[in-house]
Amino acid sequence: MSRRAGLYLRISKDLHEGAGVERQRADGERLIEQRGWRLAEVYTDNDISAAGRKRRPDYLRMLGDLENGHIDAVVSRSFERLCKTRREQLTFVELGQERRAPVVFTHAPDLDLTTAVGRGMADMMAAWARVEMEQKSERHVDQIAQAARKGRMVGGRRAFGYTPDGLHLDPVEAPVVADMYDRWLTGADLSAIARHLDELGWQTPRGNRWRRNSVREVLANPRNAGLRGMRDVTNPKTGTRSQWHRIVGPAVWPGIVAEPTWRAAMARIQDPQRPGSHHGVYPSRHLLSGLAMCGAPECGRVLVSGRRDGQRLLRCPSMAHIARNAQLIEDFVEQHVVEFFATAEGRASGPQAADGETPDTDAMVSQSILLRARLGQAAQMFAVGEFSREDHRVVAQQIRDELAELDGRIAAAGRVDVTVGLRAAQDPEREWDSYPVDRKREIIRRIMRVTVLAGRAGRPGGYRFRADTVRVDWL
Repeated sequence: MSRRAGLYLRISKDLHEGAGVERQRADGERLIEQRGWRLAEVYTDNDISAAGRKRRPDYLRMLGDLENGHIDAVVSRSFERLCKTRREQLTFVELGQERRAPVVFTHAPDLDLTTAVGRGMADMMAAWARVEMEQKSERHVDQIAQAARKGRMVGGRRAFGYTPDGLHLDPVEAPVVADMYDRWLTGADLSAIARHLDELGWQTPRGNRWRRNSVREVLANPRNAGLRGMRDVTNPKTGTRSQWHRIVGPAVWPGIVAEPTWRAAMARIQDPQRPGSHHGVYPSRHLLSGLAMCGAPECGRVLVSGRRDGQRLLRCPSMAHIARNAQLIEDFVEQHVVEFFATAEGRASGPQAADGETPDTDAMVSQSILLRARLGQAAQMFAVGEFSREDHRVVAQQIRDELAELDGRIAAAGRVDVTVGLRAAQDPEREWDSYPVDRKREIIRRIMRVTVLAGRAGRPGGYRFRADTVRVDWL
């Protein structure tokens, strides 16, 4: 009786619209005809790697058909097309042995899984398939690392603000990216920037609407500063990569913003004390929510917004200390800000360099490039045996400490002076009123610390506001 063959096709990376799968199919159909079998079913998983954990729906369907008798022979290109992991190998071999199904390949010897020799050959084929997979992975990692050291890019989807080749600025999108940094450094939160982009009709490179995560991904990308970064693998089993890039060196493409601007943006993104830095927290709708502090003894938690009897409150998250009328407190703080910038002291309060001079950012950036080159040289000296492990650890840590201090100075140089408009305004009150709430919040965060003390017991609106219950400490 003619066997009912199932032909399994898979290619892990098909850049020619399925041509690789079609070649596999032609070879398989020719082999089935030579054996005098009948082609019962074709199973195709295109552009799905067997090395990862991606589900292969047609492979699983083939196993089901083999188990229920719809097919009684399996044809494929080679054993590594079928399975590479030990778990897949054991499942397939046990099922083939149980169903007494021959396994034939167009580019490898046949397998008879009913014999010990056939199962042994399956073990050897699977072992070599794993070796090939791991070697290919090692070569890929080496290629990426080498390209990174040379400042080049290796594949990946198009970055917003750049042309598809990644080497030139998109003349329309690049100014949008620069505006995203400007908004972020003047106090806008990620969600506000995403809403702004959606209102203007912009889409992500994948054609999706902007979300806070997609905005953060753009702002955190070092390529926008002309830097080449790598996201190290933190979990080899799952391929999970680090959330942030490790800077390798300068890139071959131009930057959209200066390195100090990018580092200042990263400093704000990674600041754990930044209001809204935790997922699901959006405090920027109100002026002092997430900024003002609870003045109860030994508390010091930031106040959040709440409502009671139709009134908006600033309250302690403990629900045991502060619950005050938010509008009265915010009016008081805003009055303090306007009065301060109307004075000569306020107009002269802009950021100053520690030595009274403007920092030389170009020199600092050049020094950071030199330090990263020294870090790479130390690694090479350890690799060839010129450094012991302990010597490399000490030298590398010293260089990393210098880099961290230097990167902090570069980030400080890139911070936007959010108070410059108030200091230069003829009418600080009108200037202040023209700002959106997120910029007002950033100004307050930089120039003062607001602490709210307990007011009169009873309803929050049932008493006259007392200025001595709100303490303002200038920074």
